[in-house]
Amino acid sequence: SIGKAVEEGRGIYANIKKTVWFLLSSNFGEVISMIVAILLGFPAPLAALHILWVNLITDSVPAIALGADEKDPDLMKDKPRNPKESLFARGGYFVTIGYGTLIALLSLFAFLIVGFRSPDLSIAGIRAYLEANDGQYLVEAQTYAFTVLGVSQLFHMLGMTNIRKSFIHLFKAKEWLIWTAFVVGFALQIAVTEINFLNVAFSTEQLHLDEWLILAALSSGPLVVHEIIVFIFFLKDKFKKR
Repeated sequence: SIGKAVEEGRGIYANIKKTVWFLLSSNFGEVISMIVAILLGFPAPLAALHILWVNLITDSVPAIALGADEKDPDLMKDKPRNPKESLFARGGYFVTIGYGTLIALLSLFAFLIVGFRSPDLSIAGIRAYLEANDGQYLVEAQTYAFTVLGVSQLFHMLGMTNIRKSFIHLFKAKEWLIWTAFVVGFALQIAVTEINFLNVAFSTEQLHLDEWLILAALSSGPLVVHEIIVFIFFLKDKFKKR
């Protein structure tokens, strides 16, 4: 009974920790992308409704899924945690700041893809290009940034289910809630750009398939980085055992 109680407690604490890390890193990405763009003299990469949508959908739905995630079967192999240990110990600051910065950079890059079409690639030239054509180019650029910000958080969620394991473990376990959150979040992100009355309400542009493929590839950045880090630690542990 004591062993089961300890296991349950560890599982609850692990879910709280990864949910907090996910939410903070995602929101850090939103804030940094806005601040950096404005400091550099670019127009805002996100409209107010875009931020609200991301906070309600691609933040909240994955956070609920992470909070109800299944316990790691290897949970009881860990050494007891120091009760005075910070919630951000064991990689919390790296996850929050590192992934938040990555999400911000990906969103900014997506925003500037449109601006890079400008014949003048100075900040003033890109700004003038985005604001030309009655601001239509700016709407397109904001749609790119909005899409990458939202979808990258969904990919980030897959990595956050276990920061020490490849996301492949999700295919072995019954992680239906995680996959439901991913699919529903992705479908809603598509809907907000592709359904006429929604893209009018949210000031977004309809995207072509090739644009979706490029933006989805950019959005997978947090998961790709997660897999690289997991692989590096796997190799490190393997060499230690030799």
